[in-house]
Amino acid sequence: MIFILWLIIFTDLVCKNKQLLVLIPYIIYVAIFEIIFFILLFTDTALIGTYTGPFKVDWTPFIMVTTLILVISVLDTGILFSVESMKSINPEIKLKGKFLKLKKDVDIYLTFQLIFII
Repeated sequence: MIFILWLIIFTDLVCKNKQLLVLIPYIIYVAIFEIIFFILLFTDTALIGTYTGPFKVDWTPFIMVTTLILVISVLDTGILFSVESMKSINPEIKLKGKFLKLKKDVDIYLTFQLIFII
């Protein structure tokens, strides 16, 4: 749900004319995911993941793929947002865009490092 709010804000600022084209597929995807998630939660939690010890859960592919899709989407929209910020004529907004781009680059690096470790 929080991701949908981020997309609403993102599309308001970056591409207002394509807002519905971006939001509708994600709203459908999130709705289907949440329905399936709650069905699995109330029927058999092992279909979501299994608790194997302190701070350790073995997630099922269903959860891992969904998480990967959301992480890629957040990184992608963050990069697009920073690129749009760097195109601004306001020097303060340009600087904020550069810092956001740097942060997203670090996030991408760390995300792929974690994927290869796991």
